[in-house]
Amino acid sequence: MEKVLQSIKKAEQAAEKTLSDAQSESSRILSDARRDAADMVSKAAEDAQATIKSTLAVSYTHLRAHETRGN
Repeated sequence: MEKVLQSIKKAEQAAEKTLSDAQSESSRILSDARRDAADMVSKAAEDAQATIKSTLAVSYTHLRAHETRGN
């Protein structure tokens, strides 16, 4: 009976270790995913700002001049 109880105890300890390892790994993966997502959002914001800064305003008269020239 004592051997059975020891085997059960060892199995419980192994299961607890496996669970602890899985929780640590899932926390690491989640942390990495959050960091990567934040990096992507930051890069997208930078790209959007660069696009906005590179866009030039053009007057209606200027656009009409090109339209007229095309006709």
